[in-house]
Amino acid sequence: MLGSAEHFRQFAAALESMQVKHRQLVRQLTRRNVRDEIDSFIDDFEERARRRRELLTDPAKAGFIPVFLSEEWVVEQTKRLIGEVRGDGIDVPLAILNRAAHDCD
Repeated sequence: MLGSAEHFRQFAAALESMQVKHRQLVRQLTRRNVRDEIDSFIDDFEERARRRRELLTDPAKAGFIPVFLSEEWVVEQTKRLIGEVRGDGIDVPLAILNRAAHDCD
């Protein structure tokens, strides 16, 4: 989900690329520029993806808080994940260590 904004952007770019070819064919056959429903869909899709990216990268509105165990491999994977998420511009204000207390009974 964290990378979904970028995946949506890439998908919209692929749709737009196909639509450019479609528009060229329509223009060659009809000698006019025609916008159809897929053009509106792509515009709306791109706008929603842009808003999603803005939301996820605005620290006042969103952040990623990982919850992890104290096992060494989990800690390393969590560090890697935090680096990737921050690299995507998403705020990681803190991380929560779960089940850190031993034998509390």
